[in-house]
Amino acid sequence: MNTDWRALIGPHGRLSRIDGGRKAQHLVRFAEGTEDAQIRARAAGYGLTVPALLHLAGLYFRPPAGAPARFRDGGLSSRIARTVAADLDPIRLVLAGMGRNLNQLARRANAGELIADGELQATLAYVTRTMDRLTRVVDLLDPDHQVHRR
Repeated sequence: MNTDWRALIGPHGRLSRIDGGRKAQHLVRFAEGTEDAQIRARAAGYGLTVPALLHLAGLYFRPPAGAPARFRDGGLSSRIARTVAADLDPIRLVLAGMGRNLNQLARRANAGELIADGELQATLAYVTRTMDRLTRVVDLLDPDHQVHRR
């Protein structure tokens, strides 16, 4: 089967035809009223039929960042991911300490002590960039924040 989602959609937002047809069926029920209306509105907003929207959602759905671990695709088990996050979190704390040291440098500079601006800016940029990258990795490994807190 073609993995390009655009090949799945034919004219008028319907599913395109495929050789041999689509034989498997799934019954999906929506509550009358609001739920059904929301699904129909979302499909119409994308210019799709409801079956085409559900087909695409089923094949290409990606849980949003921060979704519970059970909704994430393969890779690491949640136990292993939490172990790795637990190993990385102390490193994040060390980097946070580096940030505190930078604040002390800034206070000294504000008190009149001479500190090279380029050195301070480069160090600050490095620490900020490293903290952001590490926090993103820990968040991916432990999206439910069981090991670390924001």
